[in-house]
Amino acid sequence: MKTKYMKSWKTLCVVLMVCCAWGFSSCDEEVNDWGVDASHDRLFAPLVYETMQVSSTSVQMHYSQVVTATRYVFEFYKDSLEYLPENFYRADTIYADTLTVYKDDSSPAKVEYATLFEELAGSTQYCVRMKGLDADGKASGYLGVAFETPREQLFESATPTTESVTFTWTPTDRVTHMLLFDYVNVAEEPGSTPRWEYVVRDEPIELTADDIEAASKTLEGLESGTNYKVQICYNEEVRGEYTFKTLGLGEGIVIRVPWVSETAVVDMDALMEEYEVQGTSNLTLEFEPGKTYNITAWTLPSVDNLLLTSITTDQSDRPVINLPQISLSSSMQSLAFQYVTIDGQNDDAAYFFQPGSMNIGSIAFEGCLIRNIKRSLFRTSGTLNMTNITINNSVMQHIGWNGYGLINISGDNTISRIEVTNSTLIDMGDQLMDIDGGIGEVVFTNNTLYQPAETQKALSQLFRFDNWNKSPASPGRVTVGNLIIAGPNGDTTLNAGRSNYDYFDYSDNCYLTSDVPTGGSRFESINVLELSSADLFVDPLNGDFHFNSSATIPAGVKSAGDPRWQ
Repeated sequence: MKTKYMKSWKTLCVVLMVCCAWGFSSCDEEVNDWGVDASHDRLFAPLVYETMQVSSTSVQMHYSQVVTATRYVFEFYKDSLEYLPENFYRADTIYADTLTVYKDDSSPAKVEYATLFEELAGSTQYCVRMKGLDADGKASGYLGVAFETPREQLFESATPTTESVTFTWTPTDRVTHMLLFDYVNVAEEPGSTPRWEYVVRDEPIELTADDIEAASKTLEGLESGTNYKVQICYNEEVRGEYTFKTLGLGEGIVIRVPWVSETAVVDMDALMEEYEVQGTSNLTLEFEPGKTYNITAWTLPSVDNLLLTSITTDQSDRPVINLPQISLSSSMQSLAFQYVTIDGQNDDAAYFFQPGSMNIGSIAFEGCLIRNIKRSLFRTSGTLNMTNITINNSVMQHIGWNGYGLINISGDNTISRIEVTNSTLIDMGDQLMDIDGGIGEVVFTNNTLYQPAETQKALSQLFRFDNWNKSPASPGRVTVGNLIIAGPNGDTTLNAGRSNYDYFDYSDNCYLTSDVPTGGSRFESINVLELSSADLFVDPLNGDFHFNSSATIPAGVKSAGDPRWQ
């Protein structure tokens, strides 16, 4: 039964329908006339806007097409996430008819572009907003994106000497000057704990047109054995940074050893007397690259620290020092060789360095070629208290073929660390190390060892540690890693050690080529390659241990061995 309320609801509905019909009729007859806000009369913004690739000096922007846009404007702002006038860096206009489609699509709004923007600064925060504009100047809304460029390194090389450094960099005209930083103690109170920082010198080093064209600059007037930092800049932008240390020992005497001829013998005793070096704290001897110096067996002067070095760090042109043997006239703190060739001449003196009854704190070889030493590079049978024996970034060839090995230590010795790293060893005889006494740690990492078929004395074992099983053990710790052992070794079995050393571990990326004859002594954990040394290397017989590009080489092998060949 219908009530009066149902009749009223029906009547109301009819009235509303009539009103709606009138309204629609009115819309058809009278289009809205209230106008359009110009701020909303714009093109549609792109569907995609993002960074694709970011480098230290460039960014590739990825964005979709703004339909009807004839150009795109990209505004760069630095060091802020806000688009403020004081942060504005630059604006680039890209015209649509110059763009190459990165990704095509049947829908115009989904067509995508990729545009590279260069000449940015490294280590810088950028915000970039973009809009499209048509031929009438009508624009889309802005879209923004933020990113930070990684640090730029424009420098390619730095070659220090005792008093200078020569830089090369990637050729570019976007460099203006260099900044030189001294490494100084900035502690405020005298006698307080030192606090070392790099502090920039006030005056920049301007780059001339010739410097820029050559992409090279030599800075002179530096102190020997001193730490520095250099930045190369384009106006306010830092485009590269390099820290280095000049050659030499720092404070003390620096002597340029005179060269007369390839056959002349240098009288080192007379030279030391001429410069009155006895009792000197630091003595640096410089040798000219490409020259040969002949020195007879030499007793070192009474100095605290002695360094024999090339004028430059260039290892392709080391000075050659024909020197069969050195000995001490008194105890000293350190003896070091840098970027020189040491040729023992296979002299019957046999041991290159034997301290005897004198003490020495440390001996180090850096960037050297060491060759033709009949017995040991380092030999002692006395009582020593040393911090370390270090060989790094060097090549050793034809050492120990009359017994004793590369390093031979016997007697009541205490040596904290023996370290051979980042080096190549070729045709080594007998053993690499024969040591006892109180040796703290032995490190043998990132090395390439090659034993040819023709050799005067094959390598029978890598290490001989006579006190390995005593308490305390000597050495206390042995670290072997990133090692490549290669070559037929005169068809003689090669063992890891003389006996079953339980702490030997060759599992850290160590490899044997297939032509190495082994007796299985503690080589259980090593990786044995299916490649021979001739397969693995370019030309091992002639000392080229770069990896053979035509061989299928496991990935781990390419990160093993001496880094100079990688």
